[in-house]
This record gives sequence, structure tokens and C-alpha cells, in this order.
Amino acid sequence: MKLKIKSALLLLICIHMISCHKENLVEDTEEIAITQETDFETVSIAESTAFFKELKNSKAFKEGNDIELNVDLSTIEQLPISDSEEQLNIITAQTKFKNVNSYVLQIKIDGELQTVLLNEVPTEKEAGDTADRSRRFTGHRVMTNLRGTVLNSYMYKGGNLLGEIRLRSYALPRSTCIGIACGIRLKEVVLTAPARTPKYAPPRPGIMGIHQFWRSNNNYSSMGQAYANYYRKKAQKAVYDKIDSDGLKGKERCVHELLNKYAKHETNSFLMELLEKFRGKSEFDIEIVSKNVVVNRDRNTGLVREVNGNTSLPLGSRTIKIEISSNQSRNKSTLDLARTIIHEYVHAEMFRKLNTSAPTSGDLDFRETYTRYKSGIFRASPQHNTMADLYLKEMAATLRSFHQQKLRADYNFLSDNGKISMDPLYDALAWQGLRNEGLETELWNTVPAGRKRVLEAALREHLPALTKRCPN
Repeated sequence: MKLKIKSALLLLICIHMISCHKENLVEDTEEIAITQETDFETVSIAESTAFFKELKNSKAFKEGNDIELNVDLSTIEQLPISDSEEQLNIITAQTKFKNVNSYVLQIKIDGELQTVLLNEVPTEKEAGDTADRSRRFTGHRVMTNLRGTVLNSYMYKGGNLLGEIRLRSYALPRSTCIGIACGIRLKEVVLTAPARTPKYAPPRPGIMGIHQFWRSNNNYSSMGQAYANYYRKKAQKAVYDKIDSDGLKGKERCVHELLNKYAKHETNSFLMELLEKFRGKSEFDIEIVSKNVVVNRDRNTGLVREVNGNTSLPLGSRTIKIEISSNQSRNKSTLDLARTIIHEYVHAEMFRKLNTSAPTSGDLDFRETYTRYKSGIFRASPQHNTMADLYLKEMAATLRSFHQQKLRADYNFLSDNGKISMDPLYDALAWQGLRNEGLETELWNTVPAGRKRVLEAALREHLPALTKRCPN
């Protein structure tokens, strides 16, 4: 295959600074700004050839090759990467999906061999030769591993990149799938892509870096998207440098660590997105500590009351402090304590949005909502009203996924192994702290009485039965 044809097919990583279709655009999403240092090196053709010959003969590949991957080593080529002396290997591949064009990309990053499969899943048929069809491609360009598990995916329209697809939007509406951990397979994308338009985040220049392996017209390909999953995980490791949790003790520390394990595994999760804002050179750090008793002053009565947790940004400080009450946590279920920690992290993100000196469009949208509540006369605080307005569904979805993955025995017991829906419980927990008597949020006041009774019944029935033990 000629280089120009193969290069045209690599427009998966092109970025057009274009306006996105609003109906499917995830507005309040901030892509990870990946800094690409020259941390990669060329894989020789001999090494790539040996790798795939060994893979083909391995027992694990023969037994687990569900997508019927076949790599045509006679097509191997090396594309130069700009601003470096390195090259990217590209090899034509076939899978059992006849309408999908696939290519293997291979390079070493941080000294380790990194191999991904690029798959073009069309949602519209295009006439013309291979190169021309690729330039006008409409559909999903999907990065998977060699077993067909989706790593990240991109939406294209007429050859223009619209944005990165939220993986969970491939799943069924009631699915608990969030991110890579849900195990979305290439087969699911092939079946879903033509029938339903998933949600996607707008492209941002920051994710691209300076190292490109193809440019054409106004489009350009980038190592940052081809290996977005690798760079994303690398970036996430830096998140925890910005979060000082040494002050947590006992049960609070255990549940926090469990949430961290969940977030690291769920690379596209709401919780991970929250924590990513504080990674690397973020303006703000977070310190989260246990405190025997945490108190807060009622904004309406002025009375001091004991609370589950409190988040603050002291005047002139760049460290957002979260306090978690040991006294309250002692008798809480593990899931409810996880809710408290997530709730406080949302407060931390709000402080970041309100005080950052370089707000994104999403930050500005948040400020607009916050200002509306701050300028009105409401019982609840502006932050709690805004939390209910903007974050409630994501908080409930995170609790659902966390419960099912990290507290599986607890979930199976309460749901009779998934036969009973626990969604009312997760919704009710997300509302905790946002519906307090005398401090009700405006959104809670709009919830129908029948729905309120369902949520309250879920708390009465399930909250006492939730495990209080934090698994090690």
C-alpha cells in the first residue's frame, strides 16, 4: 500500500479547530493536557516482525484472539515523527469485522514497547478510492489493544474530528459502565456506532503535544491521540502528588484508598476527572485529613452544627483543605462514607473553578450557574445549589459503579445478585447534604412528592443494611 494512502487513513488523530454539534457535545469537559516530552523511540522493523511472529505462535493469542486479528507484516512502514529523530511503525491488519479498516501502531514509550490497534468504524458509506474515502471519513476511529478492548475513541464527520467519545455512552442507558473498566469491546462499537450517536468532548490543542507523525491540509495527526490512553494513565499518576492524604486515619483512610484504586482503574470516571484538575502544575493542591469532630456554621441561623465533612480554601492559600469527621464516619456505612468524600471533592473542584486564574469555558459556565444562586435568596448555599444542579447525576453514577466494583459482596447481598435495582439508593445518597431540612436546595424543592417518598424509602430500607466494614 502506498504511503499516501496509508497516511490518509491515519487522520484519526487529526484536529480541526471547528465548532462541534451541540446535541452530542459534552460541554463541561476538560481534556487532559498531555505534555509530550521526547520519551519515545523507534522500534526496528526486525523487532516488530519478531514481536508479531512470537505473538501469533503464543498459546494465549491463539485462545484469546476473539477479533480474529491478522497482521500483514509485508505492509510494515515507518513514518517520521516531527520534532524528533524517531519513527512510528504502522502495519495493515484485518479483523473479523469486514467493514472495519484496522492498522497496528507500534513504538517504545519510556523504554517500553507500546502497541495499539487503530480501527475505522464507519457510520456512513463513502464512495471513491481508499485514500479519498478516508479523507471524507464519517464514523468512529477507535483505539483498542490487540484483544479488541477499547482504549479511547474519536468521532469524525466528513473527515473532521468532532471530539473524543465518552466510552460510557456506548453502553446501554442503565449500564453501570464508566470508562475502560467496563470492558467495552470493538464488537460493541461496531454494532453501536452506526445506530446511535454517543456523547463526545470537544478537541483541545493541549492534548496534542508537538510530536506529529502525519500532516495533511489543515489536519494533523499526533502521538497524543494515538497513545492517549498511555499518556492519560501517565498523567493520572501525577494526580496523587497534588493530594496530601497523610492526615487521614482509620476508616477514612481505608475508604479514601479504596476510592483511589477505583479512580485509577476507571480512567474515564467522574471521580478521576475531578482529581485530574489538581495534577501536575495545577494552581491548587488538596489536603484531606481526619478530624475528630467537624463543625460548620449554619448560614441562615448562625448556629454551629456538627457535619460529616467540610471543605475550605483559606484566604491567600493555594491549598484546598478537606476535613472528614471521624466521629461521624465511625457509624457510617462504607458506601455512605465514600459519598461524603466524593461530596467534599466536588466542593474542592468548585473552589478551583471559582478561583482559577485561567478558567476554561466549562469553568465559566459553572461560574454563571454559581453566580445565579449566589445572587438569589435561597436556603441552601450557592455551592450546594450548584452541586445539585450540575453534579448530582454523576455523583449517583459514581456511587453505583463504586458499589458494584469495590463492594461487590455488599451489592450482591442487597440487590439479590442484581435482581433488585439499587438506583433509588444511589440517587438518595447523592442527595444527602443537598436536601437537609431548612437548607433544601432549589432542585430538591422541585422533586415530585412521589419521587421523594421513593428516595426516602430507599434510605430507610437499605442504609442500615449497608456494610460498615472497609475491605482491605
